Amino acid sequence: MDTENIPPSETTPEETALNASRECFSTLMEYMPIGVQGYDSDGVVFFWNRASEKIYGYTAEEAIGRNLGDLIIPDAIQPLFRKGLALGKTLTKSGEFAPAGEVELKRKDGSTVCIHSIHTIICPEGEPPQFYCIDVDLSDRKKAEETLRSNLEQIEKLNQHMIGREMRMIELKHEVNELLKKLGEKSRYIDL
Repeated sequence: MDTENIPPSETTPEETALNASRECFSTLMEYMPIGVQGYDSDGVVFFWNRASEKIYGYTAEEAIGRNLGDLIIPDAIQPLFRKGLALGKTLTKSGEFAPAGEVELKRKDGSTVCIHSIHTIICPEGEPPQFYCIDVDLSDRKKAEETLRSNLEQIEKLNQHMIGREMRMIELKHEVNELLKKLGEKSRYIDL
């Protein structure tokens, strides 16, 4: 098809389909409940979705144009962040470029948040690489784990208390049997 003779106001079916696909993908990225931050090889943020706003406390307007390291990366892992940026500058193939895992990152208010973070890079041909962090907020899971841990401790204490009571009952039954034996009567309880 000769695209040079198509007036600028008209689009081809392929362009229409591509634009629809881009719009769909953009909407998914913006509204998914998982934080997604896009940044360049210097760490400058160019994408910040709604979940990132909720997780970290920065609006997209506050985050875009700023360095991701300054926004959410704690001092303790700044060297690792810079190393990841340096590595990314050398990559030519898109995909995961750093191991995914749990990490404590910082929020706008200075508090920390436990995140499961996935690090991926997109390397468009002839263009600078694009870095993406895909972050799952583990706060609710951590709270649930702590509640479970606390409940298990309470159950263990109750269990120990019940075992202690049961042992004392066995001792008392044994003492009653001994007293009955001294009185010449038959034992009431089976000795364990």
